[in-house]
Amino acid sequence: KQWYQRRVAITAGIDDALKSDGIVPSAKKGYKLNDITSAISDAFRVTKINYWCRSVTYKGRKVQLILEIWVCLNRSSFSAQDCPSRPSGLPEAYTACSDTVDVYILPKSVLDANEGL
Repeated sequence: KQWYQRRVAITAGIDDALKSDGIVPSAKKGYKLNDITSAISDAFRVTKINYWCRSVTYKGRKVQLILEIWVCLNRSSFSAQDCPSRPSGLPEAYTACSDTVDVYILPKSVLDANEGL
């Protein structure tokens, strides 16, 4: 129960950290991965966050969609800690986001309308 509660709090914390830095879900505006990292790192006092993206072509441009943002937790204290580079057992579709291409965080309404992106 405590693990789940902390996970929900982390998710809300990521949303709050991004929003406070002006990073909001949008199908029209991409962001630099460094800006996203800075917002989350400042909020959780960690330096290594895992991002998983999917590269797509959108209106003739190559862009990345963020599939997941991971802030890792310590198993005993449930506090945020730096994440390992790449955990084992991830699907092949999960690739690390590149910091050379803008990333998009799609709003839930877009994701719901385009299930299976």
